[in-house]
Amino acid sequence: MVDFTLHIPNLSRLNPVAIAILLISLFLPHPAEAKKVKYSDGTVIYTLDTSTKTASVTGVEKGSSSRKVNILDFILNMDDGRSYKVTSIGKEAFLGSFLENITLPSTIETIGSRAFETCSLKKLELPSSLTTIGAYAFCDAFYSKTPIDLVLPSGLTTIRGFAFNGCSIRSVRFNKKLTTLGEYSFAKTDLTEVEVPATVTTLGNGVFAGCESLVTATLKGTRSDIPYQFFDGCSALTTVNLPSGLVSIGTWAFSECSSLKTISLPSSLKSIGELAFYKSGLTSINFPNGLQTLGDHAFSYITTLSEVTIPASVTTIADYCFEGSSSIMKVTALNPVPCKLGTCGFDGATYSNAVLTVPAGSEEAYRYDREWSCFKSLYDFQTGVSTIRREAVTSSCRKLITPDGILIEVREGDTIRLYDMQGNTRPYESLER
Repeated sequence: MVDFTLHIPNLSRLNPVAIAILLISLFLPHPAEAKKVKYSDGTVIYTLDTSTKTASVTGVEKGSSSRKVNILDFILNMDDGRSYKVTSIGKEAFLGSFLENITLPSTIETIGSRAFETCSLKKLELPSSLTTIGAYAFCDAFYSKTPIDLVLPSGLTTIRGFAFNGCSIRSVRFNKKLTTLGEYSFAKTDLTEVEVPATVTTLGNGVFAGCESLVTATLKGTRSDIPYQFFDGCSALTTVNLPSGLVSIGTWAFSECSSLKTISLPSSLKSIGELAFYKSGLTSINFPNGLQTLGDHAFSYITTLSEVTIPASVTTIADYCFEGSSSIMKVTALNPVPCKLGTCGFDGATYSNAVLTVPAGSEEAYRYDREWSCFKSLYDFQTGVSTIRREAVTSSCRKLITPDGILIEVREGDTIRLYDMQGNTRPYESLER
């Protein structure tokens, strides 16, 4: 005979709270333990999550060389009889596979990191349900002879770093909900024109670096900085529309943009970082009033820049800022007090051949400044005359002209003495017309 006696522990030694907990644990049903269940359709491997009732693509069958794949939208779990929605492409799911064509169902919400990295995709249609594309998700995944036109779904909010790096993409249509473009996410692509919407509040470094076919770029909305290497190496770039409220331009931001002749800098700009326009093609540049610092090598090795005007607001021109930019023949400094000029702030040829003009009455301050005194030719900015001192001595001379062709109007009763940068006087009689 089978004994069905229920053995109850001695409750006399337990307090009422402990008794209540014990009874609840004995008589309430226990939830089934969550687990991961693998499923395969013969080519693609899925993982079913029994706690969320969703499925993820996690890989392909070993030895699979399939070039075309259709991802399922729902999978029936035979263990519990329930349908599992396929919501994600997992990390490294198709990494390095021979995949050329992929059909993604309308249930996919996320694509994991390196999911399609180094595949050989020829086209790509992203579902409207997609919200997030992971880091390196499609890095080097397109090798089509004809670059694709990429349309991002309306619900996409996040593109992680290197997501489309190195892909053959000639155009991309950004949606109005996108908030994040990760670092180098579209670097080394074949883009010719981009417009980043105002909704994008997070921009990573080098987003478009190395896009050698990029001609026009527009950054909409308000943002404070252009990140590190953002357009570095975009050798075809000719037109850039910068956002309002810009405070800083980062290191290498426009370096080697050799086709960039001019750029309009917003009045809000405060600093230009190291190597920001290194080896760019600038022929002219207008620094805004309010600009404060120019970084190391910021405008070095620009062979097309002929003149530069430094606003009175600038406090620092860093070391080697204009080094190698030997074509600069005119430098105008608007502050009567010389700003800090770093070592080799200008090129040696500029110091020797260019004309430095400064505010009236400040020529001595510049001439005795350790770095600014490297300029061989200094002119008074207000009157346009050579390095002169006027003294109340009678003279019949009315008009003089310097060896550099600067006309000097001398009032009757005045005389002038012409000085070189070493403080030595030069005869003015020979300058008479």
